[in-house]
Parts: sequence; structure tokens; C-alpha cells
Amino acid sequence: MPTLQRATQAEQKAERYHAILDAAERLWLAHPERMASVAEVADHAGLGKGTVYLYFPSKEELLLALHSRHVEIFFQAMMSMLMQARTVNIEQIINIVKTHMIAPPAFLPLASRCFALMEKSIPPESAAAFHHGIAQWLERAGGELSRHFKQLPPQEA
Repeated sequence: MPTLQRATQAEQKAERYHAILDAAERLWLAHPERMASVAEVADHAGLGKGTVYLYFPSKEELLLALHSRHVEIFFQAMMSMLMQARTVNIEQIINIVKTHMIAPPAFLPLASRCFALMEKSIPPESAAAFHHGIAQWLERAGGELSRHFKQLPPQEA
């Protein structure tokens, strides 16, 4: 794969970021028993190894960013449904979970790997940022769920 030129614009940088995550995901799916090296990810993304390090300080943080992207896609789908629908039933929620957490082959194994990495290989600041992001999504989703399921106390939604 040819090496891409240096990204200077925000849009180009976002493309690089996602190209790196896409390459990491392809490698993860091909070999879930091991974490690909930064050099392998860079090669598959068509970037130099140093470029990957500009976006992710370590391969562990790269995997956490990939998992974060999966989590964000799940919550975006959930929030879209909750905010647009007049009424929501539990089957619709289960379908979102199946579609975005259970069906994708990388989601659950990667979640498991990332939680193990957070205990020993992820810097505390990165782990805290991940947990903070999850807490924000849960708070927003909880508020919307309580709107649809009025029988639940707000703290339980």
C-alpha cells in the first residue's frame, strides 16, 4: 500500500485517524489472539510508523481508541432511536444491542481485551478519559430511557 502524504488539514487528520483505526480493526479481526504491532498497523494503513505514534502513543491506546469508536457508534445508534421515536420498546433496544455490540465480531472480544489492558498497560489518564466518555453517554442515554420508560426511577434508567 502506498504511503500517504502528510496530513495538514483537520479533515485529512481525521481521515488518517480513521485509516489507522480501520487498519487496526482489520488486523485485530484477522488475528484476535494477539495485538498487531504499530509497524503492522502503519503498513496496513499506508502510513509511516511515526505517523501512527502521532495519533496514538502506544498500540494499547490504539486498541482502546478502536473500542471507543465501537462504543460511540453503539451509543449514537441508541440515542438516535431514543430521540426520534415517540415510543420505544425493549425489543428495539435489544435490537440495537444485538446490531452494534453482539453482531460485530470485534466488539465484545475487543472490549474484554481493553478492560484487561486498562488495569496494567493504559495510562491512568487515558483510562479515565475513556470512563468519563462512557459516563457521559450513559447519562444522556439514561435520560432518554427514563422518558420512554416512565416506570423506571431516573437513577435506574
